[in-house]
Amino acid sequence: MLNVGNWKTVLKTIKYEWLLKMDGRPILLADLGNEKILFYKRTGDGGEPKEGQPDMGNFAPFFGFSFLTTYEYWFIKGYPERYDKYKKEAQELDQIAKEIPTDLPEINIFEANKFFRNKGATLGRPEYDKMGYSVFYEYPMVMTILGRKDNDAGVVHDVKSVLDSLRNEYSFFKRTDKYPKLLDAYEKIEERVEKLEKIEEQQRKQRKYIHHVYNPKKKQVLLKYVENINKMIEFLEKEYKKFLEAWDDWKDDEDMQIDFSPIKYKEMKLNEAYNRRDILST
Repeated sequence: MLNVGNWKTVLKTIKYEWLLKMDGRPILLADLGNEKILFYKRTGDGGEPKEGQPDMGNFAPFFGFSFLTTYEYWFIKGYPERYDKYKKEAQELDQIAKEIPTDLPEINIFEANKFFRNKGATLGRPEYDKMGYSVFYEYPMVMTILGRKDNDAGVVHDVKSVLDSLRNEYSFFKRTDKYPKLLDAYEKIEERVEKLEKIEEQQRKQRKYIHHVYNPKKKQVLLKYVENINKMIEFLEKEYKKFLEAWDDWKDDEDMQIDFSPIKYKEMKLNEAYNRRDILST
């Protein structure tokens, strides 16, 4: 083994340089002659490897850092498998790069990507770029749906809560066979709420892309969700007004007031989305 500056040369085939740590994972840059490739030691936190892929404690190539969602960054892995076309080099590094420096620095993702770029590392994978998982040097745009601040339940839940609060009155009127107009209004909107609750639950799976890094196909899913839910909100608002016309004596109670504002699709910088309290959950 020959030492050349900070580089270590092994059998005159692979030169490597330890660079930094990210979440406890040591990272080095290997000079393969025609290109420089980043490798990190797997901790196993990223899930069980497929057969023939790098296991915990082994080196795997990667191509910079990206974000999947507001809360989840990502080592850009090899494509289509973790080793990509660097299996031989990774396995050689497993044998030779065993002495890990104890003073490797830890820096943020954007600074790390810039550092890798300045070192001449191969960054990004075209296949992942198409999915929106590029190498980011600043906060990327993420997709969100805005609702009411600190209230993720939705208007179907709110109307159901109103009906629950009036359950005793309804039961009394039902037993005494009084006020058929109130009974009819209550039963009609209760039936609609039960149907809408099932529809809303079916629609909810489309919210899974909230907080994802911008992707045109995923955006269309979210836009369709917003369209469907806003139609539901508009319909339920009309039905609720009819209900309040019958239950006129209760309509001014604070607990009867419901915000029927539509939800909105919005793209914003990841760091802005991180602190917003009016973004719907997934």
